[in-house]
Amino acid sequence: MNITFILGNGFDLNLNLQTDYKSFYNFYIGLPNKGKYSASIAKLKEGLNSYITQASKSATDIESIDWSDLEIGLGQYVKEISSEEEYEAVYYDIRNSLGRYLKIQEDRLISMPPVDIHSFYLNLTDLEIFLLPVDVPILQNLKERRGPNKYYIRILTFNYTKTFEHILGSNKSYVLPGDIKAFVSEVRHIHRQIDQLILGVNDISQINNSALLNNDFVKETLIKPSHCSTYGDNHSSQCLEYINQADLVVLYGVSIGDTDRKWWEAIANRIRTDRLCSIIIFWYGHNAENYDTDGPRRTREERKVREKLMTKMRLSRDEKSVLEHRIFVHLIRNDKRIFDFPRLPDSYDSLVVDLEI
Repeated sequence: MNITFILGNGFDLNLNLQTDYKSFYNFYIGLPNKGKYSASIAKLKEGLNSYITQASKSATDIESIDWSDLEIGLGQYVKEISSEEEYEAVYYDIRNSLGRYLKIQEDRLISMPPVDIHSFYLNLTDLEIFLLPVDVPILQNLKERRGPNKYYIRILTFNYTKTFEHILGSNKSYVLPGDIKAFVSEVRHIHRQIDQLILGVNDISQINNSALLNNDFVKETLIKPSHCSTYGDNHSSQCLEYINQADLVVLYGVSIGDTDRKWWEAIANRIRTDRLCSIIIFWYGHNAENYDTDGPRRTREERKVREKLMTKMRLSRDEKSVLEHRIFVHLIRNDKRIFDFPRLPDSYDSLVVDLEI
């Protein structure tokens, strides 16, 4: 049984790492604007704030302002830039600032207490406990058909931080009761780690600047697939391999944003070509605590999340009707949580940095 987890920022937030967009933005606007293009950097900060304010007004009850909004906002702001030199100064200012900020957050993991590895591996394999009773037989059938006694777990993460690796430590295999064996492969960071982080949009249509639209350097930095290819390795194809090998794809803590459309379409291709392959989405739902006693509202929220994913996957109407029964939504509740780890203490001192660096 091959299970591929795709982790987003919610995985870090679950530990109380302050890796949300708003926390970074508050850090970023406090940094001085330096150099020849200091005015352009200041204007970027103002522009991002304006874009996010506008986006927040149109957010629905299952949408929130997140990293995808920042990246879309960056692609929109490029219209204000007139030269490659100015673009480079502005882009690397925010990219390097983000790297500094995330390193501060990642360093907080040293204070995290050890995780119960047995419970951790149950979370990675015993996923039917989070499904509705009516859906459990479907996942159990999948396990029986693909091998219930051996699990190969592959981790893809949109996060730049090495949070999952820190939790896993050296425990890359484990034997569960009933002689069920589980193995975790190398964790692959879709947009690389902090020292090589990729920040940008999905494709050229999300860059709003006709003058720079065909500039190779702009495309190689701001379009994420192009940026990844500049390193000259097969990183992206290795990440896609994890999806293409999956019997079950598990999404946790992701925002399903437009700037990662490539990956939602890759998942769509997988479930099109494998009639058993299924998807579980763990989603933080508003008022999820009350849904046990309110089936219609729970069903409505699940339907919205499922529809959002299928739309980002670019499934046709006919495909949606065929494939939606293999997409399960679990609305996360405080009393029934996957990855229910001890949270790091609040840390405000960690955000104090030398602004003259």
